[in-house]
Amino acid sequence: MKKDGYKIVFKDFLAAKSIVIKEVVSSRIIDSNLEKKCKDKWKTMIIDAKQKGKKLWDSDVYRFESGEIKNGILYLKVSTVPFSIRFPMNFYTEQLENLGANYGSMGMFTSCFVKTLDNKFIFIEKSGKYYSNKKVSFVGGVLSKTEKILLNGKDLFNEVLKEVREEIGISGVDIDKKIFRCIYITNDKNVCLIFDIFLNKAFNELKNKFSIKNDGEAKELIGITEFEFKNFIKKI
Repeated sequence: MKKDGYKIVFKDFLAAKSIVIKEVVSSRIIDSNLEKKCKDKWKTMIIDAKQKGKKLWDSDVYRFESGEIKNGILYLKVSTVPFSIRFPMNFYTEQLENLGANYGSMGMFTSCFVKTLDNKFIFIEKSGKYYSNKKVSFVGGVLSKTEKILLNGKDLFNEVLKEVREEIGISGVDIDKKIFRCIYITNDKNVCLIFDIFLNKAFNELKNKFSIKNDGEAKELIGITEFEFKNFIKKI
């Protein structure tokens, strides 16, 4: 299924125990011209980040190889790709379209639909601490093997919940329910894992916690109602 340049791999509702992860050898095809462009772009990004006083570093990030559901179990096969290739490749979408998806980074990242007790979806306004063009984003981030080795669904959920807690300044007791719901391939050949996170706190309570403790990636929490959600998503 394709829509607006992306492709849905699967759509379901899964708990951690219903996910099996296996690391395999990468199937990414390397085009020498594209690879050189990415490496050269990375060098300029490093210089730019240093000049602007923003954080940017390389690591091994997880690459999506395949995903298949059998008898209610999601079997994920993953490999790795350097972040120094994954990030710059986002600037060469047109060339990737000509080459094909097998040349893409297929770097895995998470986006969380974090919903409060009073039915608001949480987004973050970026602080500018890290090197990025994004001003507003979902709660979530790139899945880095350097930071966390994913051996099973529990590892994946734990990493997602860690991001949620750190970015918006909450604790584990504030999370009521969590569900893995979707994987899709973006038009720049990265792979997004969507999670539903339901909180037992209202938006104003979260803002108070956020003002006291967070990891510095966000400077503000944004609460969006269900009525506003669709148009807000289009804007970001």
